[in-house]
Amino acid sequence: MKIDFSLVFFVFFIIYFFVFFIFGESLDFFKNIRDIFLIFISSVIAYNFLSNYALKDDENFIYAFFIYYFVVLLILYLTDSFIFDIPPRFNFSFGSELIGRQETYSLGVSNFFGLSAIVFMYGFVMRYNYRWLMLFSSFFALFLSMLGGARGEFLIALLLFAFILFFIKFSLLRVFVSFLFVTLAVFFVTLRLDFEDLIAGIELFNRFEALQGGDLSSRDTLLSQSFSLLYNEPLCLLFGCGPDFFQNYYGYSLDLYPHNSVVEYIISYGFLSFFIFFILAIHGVFRFVKNCGFLTLPVVILLYSFLVSLKSGYLMGSWMLMALIFSFSAYSISKFISKGLYERNFN
Repeated sequence: MKIDFSLVFFVFFIIYFFVFFIFGESLDFFKNIRDIFLIFISSVIAYNFLSNYALKDDENFIYAFFIYYFVVLLILYLTDSFIFDIPPRFNFSFGSELIGRQETYSLGVSNFFGLSAIVFMYGFVMRYNYRWLMLFSSFFALFLSMLGGARGEFLIALLLFAFILFFIKFSLLRVFVSFLFVTLAVFFVTLRLDFEDLIAGIELFNRFEALQGGDLSSRDTLLSQSFSLLYNEPLCLLFGCGPDFFQNYYGYSLDLYPHNSVVEYIISYGFLSFFIFFILAIHGVFRFVKNCGFLTLPVVILLYSFLVSLKSGYLMGSWMLMALIFSFSAYSISKFISKGLYERNFN
């Protein structure tokens, strides 16, 4: 019977994190257990996807994602979560009631539609079926990401969107059509509304304006406190102090986390653990790129998720990023083992 020794990695992974959840000072034990199981299952699925990867898989994934995307749009329409006005906007009243405060933007909304824009643009550039529908959907998803109001998520999505559009398999016709599409869209919108009123009605631009007054949504303070914690608690720096330790340390609620995946991981699980997983994941990415090429959907999604995680979202809530990191780490281990078995059998 053939044994995939990378499964040993996953077993170690889940035991390692369980230890921190059990003996740490978690503020919400069941939430962390839920997150770890979601990441574990997603990691195993992602690893099997990477191990048997072919470019055709990207196309099939995009078609499935396309269906999911339109289901989300349908739900938004049926639940009156989108207000058709000039300019249009999302209705965040339900979410505001849940958290007990008025919200005018959503990180999750901007994140999802930003990822959608990148995935669809990738499908268009790779010339998959329905590519012109994908082009339209990518621009529309990017527009929805902007309406979501999250600054960082939208900018990262826009950056990767533009990189794929302009620099991957460059086509002058593609650039011309895209420029024409955006120009016509802006033209027809401004026919109905003054440009200044249009800008004022979009929350994202209001939040960018707030940056001039130094409004970083407390991220600068939280990050500074994270570095202070690591400086004052060297054991946390080396070995980690468990999930939610940052909140315990400063007496914060669960929603006040470092807002940086790297810093939060080091506080929770230590630099030594981070260094091991980082090296394995990077090696796995390089081996995957060597075997399958640079422009592949898993690498694009990993890059987007990682960049977003550097400014928002709590660590274990970034399940897609964590799943990809651990699956690429397992992919690295499997290649090490395969190489060792090959050399042993033929030397």
